[in-house]
Amino acid sequence: MSTAGLVSVIMPAYNRRDYIREALDSILAQTAGRHEIIVIDDGSTDGTADIVRAYGDPVACHSQPNAGIGAALNHGLLRATGEWLAFLDSDDLWLPGKTAAQLAHAESHPQTDLLFGHYEEFVSPEIPAGQLSLGERATGARPALLYGALLVRRATFARVGPFDEKLNLGHFIDWQARSRALGLTETVLPETVLRRRIHRSNTTLTRKTDYRDYLKVMKAHLDRRRAATGDR
Repeated sequence: MSTAGLVSVIMPAYNRRDYIREALDSILAQTAGRHEIIVIDDGSTDGTADIVRAYGDPVACHSQPNAGIGAALNHGLLRATGEWLAFLDSDDLWLPGKTAAQLAHAESHPQTDLLFGHYEEFVSPEIPAGQLSLGERATGARPALLYGALLVRRATFARVGPFDEKLNLGHFIDWQARSRALGLTETVLPETVLRRRIHRSNTTLTRKTDYRDYLKVMKAHLDRRRAATGDR
């Protein structure tokens, strides 16, 4: 299979038996583009890998001992063969026109390095009413500077390098800061391309102690700026 125009979709997964079918189906439902779907099972114990392997081509499942999201993403990057890279968490969903809108824009605006879109959040249907709330975040579609909304050429991604595996949270914020330091351009399309699921085991809800990773990211970014300008 030719890799020209192929979109490699990397999905890290850890104990996502309840949600991963919907996530995979949302990729398979794309209205345009060719996709290879690379699921990295990060040591799941709930049968997640069995669900993924039952799909067959173009979905591939590769298992590793539990090492965290950054390591899973980097494992997927090593296996990607497509011209393009995209990412989706195993509990979130793409809208059917995500790939179509982004590839069309890339064709007409080849100078753009990173393509994003908008996203919306939703409380997972199995959660009883009132038990989880979007709170002030429930404001409809918003710009999605998130890796689940990203489309980028694999060669462009390689200029920035892999994700920082030492970060439990903030791995994409760190990567994006490095991309901006290199001067890569970003475009946020008006289309809503991503739906983020809110549920009881969201990483950002269950690993709040790892928010210190964001401080590490900010410090590293400031250190790079100082080094580039010669400031002390």
